[in-house]
Amino acid sequence: MASNRRRLFFDIETTPIPVWVWGLHDKANAHISHKNIIPGFPYGIICISWKWAGTKVVKSLAWDGRQNDKKMLQEFIPVLDGADEIVFQGGNRFDIPWVRGRAIYHRLPMRPRYITNDTLTKSRQKFWFPSYRLDWMGNYLLGDNKLPTSMGLWTAIVENRCQTSLNKMVRYCKQDVRLLEGVFDVMAPYIEPVSSIAGDISCCPECGSARTVARKEYRTAAGHDRVHFVCQDCKHPHTVAKSRYDKAKSKAAA
Repeated sequence: MASNRRRLFFDIETTPIPVWVWGLHDKANAHISHKNIIPGFPYGIICISWKWAGTKVVKSLAWDGRQNDKKMLQEFIPVLDGADEIVFQGGNRFDIPWVRGRAIYHRLPMRPRYITNDTLTKSRQKFWFPSYRLDWMGNYLLGDNKLPTSMGLWTAIVENRCQTSLNKMVRYCKQDVRLLEGVFDVMAPYIEPVSSIAGDISCCPECGSARTVARKEYRTAAGHDRVHFVCQDCKHPHTVAKSRYDKAKSKAAA
């Protein structure tokens, strides 16, 4: 019997890191020392936006009036830990390490591992696009875009503590989450699932439907036999080991 999957879409906005440099053309800037970081500058996550698949509401949290992200992370990490699958754009190298880095700074508990679906990684693996930026893929696949912004927005928030600018950044982050979900929904039938709600190996891991068709049997280079299925309801593909499939068929027929 299928279970419900809690799929979370999320995005963060962070502070820049101010450093002393002697020219943008200097190759040494690629290896700037930690001693060049300007002290006293607020550092952390400015805001986090997220939504659950199947819901319409995009929720957000922002750092407090002291530009501290601890309380925000105390509220968000349990959300993250409650997800069965997490979807983000470039989050395996950015969002998750950022959240984990701030969590350890504040000594906040956090799970060491998550099941993730990174649209940046998947798009680069599976599709040729002129660009793999979320803004471009959103426009190409959905006719939608990120909200316009500039470095001045970060300056107003970090240096001037402008609440209006912070509200604008939250809206910007929320739109990123909406765009992320839309891009993922279009992309999902073309990529392998990373989690499953199927009650049986031949059922669809995405929607749990038993209306799947075994389209092809093949053997991998390592000599493993596989069966490729396609769901007739949500059109998602999935692949299982033929030995497991045969065993399940024999058990069902007994």
